Amino acid sequence: FPVTIARPEPCKEAGDRAEADNGWLPGPRNASWYRPAQRLFHSAGVFPIRRDIYYRWASLYRAAVRQLDFVAQWQPEGSFLDAYEQAFLDRELPHAVRGNFHSLDPVGAPWLQPLAKLRWLVISPFCETIRAQLPRLPQLKVFHGIPPETLAQAASHCRLLPCPQLPYMVPPVHRDWFHGLGEMKRAMDEMEFDVAVIGAGAWSVPLAVHAKTQGRIGIHLGGTLNLSIVTGK
Repeated sequence: FPVTIARPEPCKEAGDRAEADNGWLPGPRNASWYRPAQRLFHSAGVFPIRRDIYYRWASLYRAAVRQLDFVAQWQPEGSFLDAYEQAFLDRELPHAVRGNFHSLDPVGAPWLQPLAKLRWLVISPFCETIRAQLPRLPQLKVFHGIPPETLAQAASHCRLLPCPQLPYMVPPVHRDWFHGLGEMKRAMDEMEFDVAVIGAGAWSVPLAVHAKTQGRIGIHLGGTLNLSIVTGK
């Protein structure tokens, strides 16, 4: 789910369990773990590719997803994957608000208005580029109707937290995905912010939920974060 929001309210933080229930998604119970673990490694950064890592990640991620308050759905309406996505949401997030992903195109989006008035923490592997772009927010033609002085204030208060690049691109400095997650959570605990805006692969949803446990807002935007701050319209 590329856009997810976790709002602050009392909740129990997702715990780490060594094994996950392999029946939490509809599908063959005898399906191999290796193919999805490989895809997670290359597209979302879960490492290393190991059975225990995969099931531990699935358990933690399932618990984190259940804490989301809003989900923008990705799959094309009427497709098999749409039915699969709907079944998952009905089962795991029956009370979450659902939206259409395309309605959350950042260019001129109404949700940018309240966001501009908050203190941001941006979590991304592209923090240096984002740092260079922050003074240019009015020129990106994304934040429609927001005074330049409001954007300048948001930029001046913005905090940046780098997340590692995908492990097949850059050799990891952490022993595994969970080690990296723990370090980023501890870094968040030391930072002042109102909303965490996140594009950090498989770390994104757990970090958004961690912001929620702190009484803040977490928004997982994925690649939409790059359109909002890095490249513009």
